Amino acid sequence: MRQEYGFDATDKMYKSRLRNWNMRKNYTKQLKEESIRRLTLEASEPNPDLLLDPCGRPLLLHRLWRPVQCRGQRRCLIDRTKRSGLQQGHQTSRQSPNHLHLRTSLIVDNQGSELLLSYAQNYYSWYKSEVDSEMRYFYTPELADVFNPLTSARYDLSTDPIRAFQLLNSCCSGFQVLLKLQPFQLLQHLLGELAAGALVWQIHRQIRTLLLDFFAALAIKMLGENHPIAKIIGLLVAIESEEVVHLSSIFAALLEDNAKSIANKQASLMVQLSVVQLTKAVQGLDAAWVLCERMWTAVQPISTPPSHVQLTTLEALSTISIRREDYSTTEKLLKMRTRWSVDATGRPNGDSGGIYACIDLGLMYYRLGRINESEEHYLLALEGALECEEVAEAWMLLTIDHLEDCFRRMGKQELLAQLKRQIFFFRLAVDGALQYKDGLREDELMIFADSRLFVEEYGREEELAQLQNKFGYVWAEELDEWTLRPSSLETNHD
Repeated sequence: MRQEYGFDATDKMYKSRLRNWNMRKNYTKQLKEESIRRLTLEASEPNPDLLLDPCGRPLLLHRLWRPVQCRGQRRCLIDRTKRSGLQQGHQTSRQSPNHLHLRTSLIVDNQGSELLLSYAQNYYSWYKSEVDSEMRYFYTPELADVFNPLTSARYDLSTDPIRAFQLLNSCCSGFQVLLKLQPFQLLQHLLGELAAGALVWQIHRQIRTLLLDFFAALAIKMLGENHPIAKIIGLLVAIESEEVVHLSSIFAALLEDNAKSIANKQASLMVQLSVVQLTKAVQGLDAAWVLCERMWTAVQPISTPPSHVQLTTLEALSTISIRREDYSTTEKLLKMRTRWSVDATGRPNGDSGGIYACIDLGLMYYRLGRINESEEHYLLALEGALECEEVAEAWMLLTIDHLEDCFRRMGKQELLAQLKRQIFFFRLAVDGALQYKDGLREDELMIFADSRLFVEEYGREEELAQLQNKFGYVWAEELDEWTLRPSSLETNHD
């Protein structure tokens, strides 16, 4: 001990000092040596639980340098003239302060973040001991009803503010139902959205503040002001968008740690997948790819049929590979996904995930200039989407536009005409859900003018008559514009 640490560990005078270090006198020599060795490492290894003196130095380690009273004389446990490992460690800690030094110096700025993380930890600890249904750990339809329109609204705030506010209203109306369920993934999806759109929400900070104020008021009303969710949303109002990005990276580590302690393996894997999405939004594609590869290894071997967790993991992995432009890996993953979405005859079985995989394959081949393969997968996706109501209209319209371009570039005019006839009725089915009771509007007339051109070029007379009878619009030759039939005007006024 004297050679290694600069003082004799068997000397009785150090026992009172060890008592101050929360050590017992009856510790064995091995335990005492281990404790002293641990103290020497505290200066060089960051430790947020390390006690500091007012000067910011490690408290327990610094006490080794203080002299002790022995037989009326003050004696030092360590020779101060000798440059020992303790002294070197102390200088290292002074040159590179640990996490607690920084946290102490910025305590005012980080107080909200620390409170938020502590509230989240309390909530997760309570959740794992109280929740009965394992399905509440998953990405529920109630979460989709809130965060899908919220993400779409973020993209539309600058280009189409009217639609953006409609989506925000839809998001707010679904938040009340979401709070009643208190799903496990509520907090990380809220933080992930704020982090992924930090630049947009910084520009539209007033909208962000109003939205979070509404969420916080609703959470206080339904759950009480002392509930962790209400406190967390209230703290997010005061945290700037730039700080949310850093906070989300710390929150992802907290969430991953809590996910591993969930009893149900499938639920634990689904929560870890949400960590991948949060990491992608904060740390970038490479970090998310590493986590997703680890998840893909964890869900092996693939069952027959594949489980929901296996399908979701594969979709997340393929999405990241597309963003990274790793087309060879993307092709392998998406073809694996499409094989699970066709029946014995090779036709789509109505699985919306497989339809999206076909669309992604068609888009990838389209970008690579492989038009024949792009056409094949677009047609397969279109065939499945016309029978599946879960496919978003925007994806269908993108598929239709690219498929038209494929036919045009390959000179398939007959197939193009047939496709446009089929597409026309698909668009009518989408637009037919609208109720036109407020008279004529310019955007509506443009829709039907385009539809009339489709029918006149590629359709038949009975299809044009069907268009007029279904929506009550007729072409006024003298005015050279669309107008409502008189009977339709009377019906609307009534």
